[in-house]
Amino acid sequence: NYSIKKSQLDEIIKENVEFSLYYSWILVTVGKLDQAETFLTRAEQITKENINDKKTLGKIYVVFAFLYSFSGRSEKILNYSKMAMENLSEDDLFWFSWGWHSKGTANMVNENFLECYEDFKKALEYGKKTGNFFLISSTAMRVAYLEYRFGLLKLSYNRISDLLKFIKEKGYSQMTKEEPSYTVLYSCLAAIESSWLNMEDALENVKIAYKLSQKNPNLTYRAIVLVVYSFILYQKGNKEGCISKIKETETILKSNKVIPNVLSLYISWRGFIYLDNDQLIEAAKFYKKYEINEQNKISYADEHAYTSYCLYLIKTNKFDEAELLLSNLNKMAVAVNRVERIVEL
Repeated sequence: NYSIKKSQLDEIIKENVEFSLYYSWILVTVGKLDQAETFLTRAEQITKENINDKKTLGKIYVVFAFLYSFSGRSEKILNYSKMAMENLSEDDLFWFSWGWHSKGTANMVNENFLECYEDFKKALEYGKKTGNFFLISSTAMRVAYLEYRFGLLKLSYNRISDLLKFIKEKGYSQMTKEEPSYTVLYSCLAAIESSWLNMEDALENVKIAYKLSQKNPNLTYRAIVLVVYSFILYQKGNKEGCISKIKETETILKSNKVIPNVLSLYISWRGFIYLDNDQLIEAAKFYKKYEINEQNKISYADEHAYTSYCLYLIKTNKFDEAELLLSNLNKMAVAVNRVERIVEL
């Protein structure tokens, strides 16, 4: 019945727990968090009142944890990930793997990096048993990202390369260059290659990532690719292309929510471009817009932004403030041996 209004359709969906569950996942992916929360809340209510099924509740709690990872609400993520694991089991490997994934996310947001590394490796172990390439790739990406942050670039690079080789051996090599879920894998390869100054391979892989991102509804993934792409173009001296990709990123950020550390990554890189070109007035306005200042309490999620902000303080002769901020950032990184950040600081 095409005459049904969206509000009526929403009410119909809310009464179907399974539909609401997957619809919420999609809404979170595209940054529509308030809408997703409404559907999930109703799904939880119906399940508790009418279905009383532990497995269904566990699935709902996984998506709740996923939702709150976008707003950086650490207590919510932690609580929902715990409840997810209490209700899920190896009887459903797909959701059990996502349960470990949500637990890893909770530990990451709470800056328990060694624990979250083990959680994501567990999620990958169970994910591989499902044969679901999206789940396997998403989780492998998390593991590889943490290895990158620990300064284990070769290990991170080899993990992704081995995954792509595994998929190829299964007869799905073309899928990785057509399926949007591989967006971040290729952008991570490109980021590592650019840090090794292997610019041609970096450019080739980020182009694949960019092409995939155009078909990917996950706007956080698109934002990651665009920042990496702009960085590589800047390294190659293509400032016009770099700014073009920055503007694409800003279009996404204007009306959509992305994971906090991805927003922080954008702030860091955009701020650095202003500073590298001695546009100090523009940099000051930019940092003010995002409320970046030395009085704030810094979390892992937003430390990217403060790393480039240190450069702003130095360039504006605020050396004492810069030294204190650098010292605090360094303590955070040393506490969990994040070599990549220690070297940068």
